[in-house]
Amino acid sequence: MPQTSSIWETPAILGRKPRVLRHWLVHAHAAQIALLAVLLLLPGVIPGAVDTLLDAAYPPITRERLFGIIQTTRANPQRQSMGLLVHRVVDISAISSVLLLFFWQLPRSLRYARQHSLAMEKEAERLLPAHPARSVTCYRLSLEWTVDEDRERRLHNRISELKRTPPAKIAAPAPTREAAARDTRSAATQMFDAEQWFAHPRVVDQRYEIVATLGRGAMGTVFQARDMRLDRRVALKLLAPGLTRSPELQARFRQEARILARLSHANIVQIYDFLEADNGFWIAMELVEGTDLEQTLTAPLPTVRAGQLGRQMAEGLAYAHARGVVHRDLKPANLLLTADDTVKITDFGIAKLATAESLTHDRQVMGTPAYMSPEQADGRDTDQRTDIYSLGVILYRMLGGDLPFTGDASTLVAQLLSKEPPPLRARNPSLPGELDALVMRMLAKDPGQRPQAMAEIAEMLQTAAANAPS
Repeated sequence: MPQTSSIWETPAILGRKPRVLRHWLVHAHAAQIALLAVLLLLPGVIPGAVDTLLDAAYPPITRERLFGIIQTTRANPQRQSMGLLVHRVVDISAISSVLLLFFWQLPRSLRYARQHSLAMEKEAERLLPAHPARSVTCYRLSLEWTVDEDRERRLHNRISELKRTPPAKIAAPAPTREAAARDTRSAATQMFDAEQWFAHPRVVDQRYEIVATLGRGAMGTVFQARDMRLDRRVALKLLAPGLTRSPELQARFRQEARILARLSHANIVQIYDFLEADNGFWIAMELVEGTDLEQTLTAPLPTVRAGQLGRQMAEGLAYAHARGVVHRDLKPANLLLTADDTVKITDFGIAKLATAESLTHDRQVMGTPAYMSPEQADGRDTDQRTDIYSLGVILYRMLGGDLPFTGDASTLVAQLLSKEPPPLRARNPSLPGELDALVMRMLAKDPGQRPQAMAEIAEMLQTAAANAPS
């Protein structure tokens, strides 16, 4: 296990890791706002307001002599001592608040640095056989981001080792003519130049400036980018080459793109643009600040919250189904949650592009086994009812704390086709009966036995969440 740096070592880390220091200072937005407020308000506004309150609380002392004919006034001594104390407390509190907000961001920046360093190391390992020089560059970038001493030493040793190794000993063999024709390398590898990518932000289609990598998956790589034309942040996805390999799939992609771009719903990630540029197909979409449902499901959710989240999912899916679009790969990782618990369904329709390739192959199964419907696992035709089944699995996990079926892919498929899921109320006895019945109906193996419309499910979830004990 890599050695984790303690909080007491953080100043030394920031002092020798300019990239981490810059990330920390740039992304501490709350601290920046607080610092601006202190700089604007502390010199004049706050002291003036404090003095007004102190004058009211400690008025001057007036003495009368000669039957009130002569009056003398002197400052209240408590006013002076209390004023000094209060002003010091206000100054210290303001500065402490700014520092506290800065340090509040520090663990997040260190976590980002570790993840980014690990991602660059993985990229270096992937590039090593074919592109040793680029691999070394990636290792160096990983070294610049790492905040753990053990990893830092290991990366230093790895870079030194690669510098001493003749390129011929680590270069990949020349590809065969057939392999070159297939060109199975990912589009990201084809266009990758680490030094240019990180030293100068890459611009896609002369419009989208890539800022950071958000993640990689089977469907492609997602970047955070800035739309330079509209000056807004977006998520930019580079689709995996397998989704657009043949002219037929490219035509299907363009057709699907026109449909997806018309989807505009509060619970669906908005698609802004589709691009054919830089050796690949790109999707520009709404950037959602938050986390995905997968990271939230560490324990069963309260019934009311699960019902509210499920209702939002059903409403977004009902909207898409009414326009002829089926997700086909609904799972917690494709459900984003904002800070106010709004659900955003992502990767909408992308799975359909993947399944398009199976039209000319032998009943190829696409999807995530734990969440796919029986007809999907069996390679049969699918429609909106396969999304109903997948949403039922998600509700089952949210309310019961686990999936209805577990195991490796082959075991899951076998259970999907032949075994009934365990009763949900056996895992959550406090679950209302109507909610249990709804989820179990959604998990029916026969699509005809399930609820037939997402709008119907949304209404039932709304009612169940409203009637559930808080």
